[in-house]
Amino acid sequence: MTPAASEAAFALEELLPYRLSVVTNRSSRLFAWCYSEAFGLSIPEWRVLAVVGRFGGLSASAVAERTAMDKVMVTRAVRGLLDRGLLARTEDDADRRCSDWA
Repeated sequence: MTPAASEAAFALEELLPYRLSVVTNRSSRLFAWCYSEAFGLSIPEWRVLAVVGRFGGLSASAVAERTAMDKVMVTRAVRGLLDRGLLARTEDDADRRCSDWA
């Protein structure tokens, strides 16, 4: 199969996972624009707030799992939200290395 033929056979834009990804990214940007205009929140920040608001105090791992974001992105978003007083940190009394946000 020639490169041109293989390109014709593989149409990325026709794949459902690709199309869902595009829709998800566009809707996230739309929400981010709305929340950025109104509250100064980035996409990761509003995702963290939405999940913590819905499920209560969660660890970074739990937030990352529920938002499908990596822990580094979650940590950066949480740090910004903590600095602005939009989240509060609670420490685990049994293990001070663990903390949740609410």
